Amino acid sequence: MSTRASRIIHYVNVMFPPAVLIPACILKFYGLYFAFQLLHGVKDLSFGFESISAAITLTTFTLLARVYDELKDAEADMRLGKAGDPRYADRPIVTGAVLVEDIVFFRNVLIGVLILANIWMPKMALIGFAVAFLMVWLSSVWFFYPKISESLLLAFLTHNPLVIFVQFYVLMFFYSQFQDATFTVEVIPLMLALWLPMAAWEISRKQRIPEDETDYETYSRMLGWKVASLVPSVIVVMATALLIRSGTVMGLPKAWVYVMMGVTLIPILAGLRFRLSPSTKTSHLQPFSEAYIVICDLSILVAQVVTFEMIWF
Repeated sequence: MSTRASRIIHYVNVMFPPAVLIPACILKFYGLYFAFQLLHGVKDLSFGFESISAAITLTTFTLLARVYDELKDAEADMRLGKAGDPRYADRPIVTGAVLVEDIVFFRNVLIGVLILANIWMPKMALIGFAVAFLMVWLSSVWFFYPKISESLLLAFLTHNPLVIFVQFYVLMFFYSQFQDATFTVEVIPLMLALWLPMAAWEISRKQRIPEDETDYETYSRMLGWKVASLVPSVIVVMATALLIRSGTVMGLPKAWVYVMMGVTLIPILAGLRFRLSPSTKTSHLQPFSEAYIVICDLSILVAQVVTFEMIWF
């Protein structure tokens, strides 16, 4: 007989593979944290024990957002899964491998982890944490406007930018560690550049050819698959342009620019393949957006580490 712990572990392994997503979240945190340092003129990259707690916070926020989505969409997901939608039929919440009450318990555990990781933080970091937590929580109740759940566009406009509020937490954590730093507008294009790939990912994962469409609302149905297939590519090009701009300000090497230009081709070619040869297989653009995000985050951190000195404090 399964236990609550085993059901939750199974749920996490399926919906938030820890071997992939935990390192990805840590990469994202330190790449962003070091970027904020470089954009503020700090050339010796500094990190310490408190940054580990902040990295745990970013990772936990990411998982909590996944859990909140699970709870919000549980009824719809079970309906779609039982109707035979291939993208939902095997989800743990649909198969019964995890129960709603298990996910509620897990949500409370994650909230406890977030509080413990931040309750002792400096004031600026606490402000960033409070703002990010408030926005993530508001999203869990559809921002008190249930009609958001009925509109793919409204859901995108209200929920996807939550990434920026988690980035805001990292920014405020930076200011708590470097109290002499003054705000620079250069952080804005960087934060936009690191949000846009998540917007591309969100649109990429809801694409289907007409024959595969179900009651589940997709961007391919809303925009038409011919248009929707190319939207992630346009967004990724914008992200790369902004990142290269920020990388230049940070002082990252030219070799990194070439890496970014090369990795941008991954989602572009996937989108073109779907557009020119539509099929169930080619409509799966999500893995290519994910590859862009991971390689992008990894390349930024590697470029920072090999270019600048690092100091533990």
